Amino acid sequence: MNGMNGMEQALPQRLPPQLAALQAQAGAAFARQGLPQRTQEDWHYTDLRRFWPADPAIAGAKADLDVPPRGLVSQLAGQLGREEGAKLVYRNKQFHLPSAPPKKSAGELQLRPLGEALAASPSLSAKWGARARADIGAAMAGLNLAALDAGFYVAVGAGEELDLCVEWQGGGQARLVIELGAGARLNLHETSESGEVQNLVLDGFLARGALLAHRKAVRARASHISAARFELRARAQLDQQIALLGKRAGAPRLTRHETHLRFQGEGARARLRGYDLAAGRHQSELVFASQHARAGGAVDMRSCHVLWDDARAVFHGQVEIAPHAVASDATQKARALLRSPNAEMNARPELAIHADDVVCAHGVSIGELDADALFYMRQRGLDLKSASQILLEAFLCAEAAPTSLWTRQEQADFHALLLSALRRLERGHKPPTI
Repeated sequence: MNGMNGMEQALPQRLPPQLAALQAQAGAAFARQGLPQRTQEDWHYTDLRRFWPADPAIAGAKADLDVPPRGLVSQLAGQLGREEGAKLVYRNKQFHLPSAPPKKSAGELQLRPLGEALAASPSLSAKWGARARADIGAAMAGLNLAALDAGFYVAVGAGEELDLCVEWQGGGQARLVIELGAGARLNLHETSESGEVQNLVLDGFLARGALLAHRKAVRARASHISAARFELRARAQLDQQIALLGKRAGAPRLTRHETHLRFQGEGARARLRGYDLAAGRHQSELVFASQHARAGGAVDMRSCHVLWDDARAVFHGQVEIAPHAVASDATQKARALLRSPNAEMNARPELAIHADDVVCAHGVSIGELDADALFYMRQRGLDLKSASQILLEAFLCAEAAPTSLWTRQEQADFHALLLSALRRLERGHKPPTI
């Protein structure tokens, strides 16, 4: 076990000189280009200047400093994490290890600062260096590289299994790099509830047969941008659940999460689920993208949005299948319920298919609660508020089918978290009289 002594310790960031040079290049590129504009395809619906500090490199500007109910970070971490797993905390622009994980998580596990890991492993340095070079000039990922406050590396050895809970408590530019050996498994639980602007990047490398169960819950009191990029080798599997939990009060905020997949081995599979609850003048965005470079890859992308007040949401799905990536399977589906006439949903599914013998589909549905269903339920004694609540909960949990990477109890805990946030936002909603 690297970098662990049982006592909480801050882990400073130092990149090797050859990779630190990439930061200077990224900084120069960002200085030329600035924040992403709406003319860029991936940011077509977003005027980032409304949500970001005047100096974009200073991602620690204070925002809505209201006190979260019952310490949401601890609540989320308790519901999404496991007590026997390792824990990593990001605050004050540094990563901290509160305590050493139990002995059962030892073995081929590595937890260490990113710079230290890159200096010790030429193969990792080459792999991550290629990823970093691709970030130069790439909007917010380029800013993250240029102004990197802290980076951390997590590795799970071949055949090993680990539970890891990451708490993003403070603002800044931070990056987490995860590497799973052949047949390894990681259950990764991320939580963020910060009053400071965050720009976070997760780089994941999954070897042959590796399994990654990833869930993330965000209730940002300031603008939050995150990107998770995964490279999947043969028969690797990813099961991801993203929850963007909104709030009404305070200035307009942006919560944006991107997941980018690259299928580099035959038979790799990914299941992406995004849940978006937005209210007030909040804007939330989900971007799911996959590139299929090998045959037999499968991805299932689904998002579910409930919007109140003047909230605005975006779903952008992208699938690109290379000419030789036959037998690929890709599905995109976005569903949204608007609880206010001023709420707005934008959905943009894209398919770029360059191969035969593939199965691809996309679908979008946007609307209000079904008036006939409400009438039916009220005829059986339910008041409008109760009937609406039942329909909203059914809509939100429609994709709740168990999967091979999450137990039924883990699924129940996650959906309890979603329903708690849904009820909180719906309590402040005044439906029109029917």
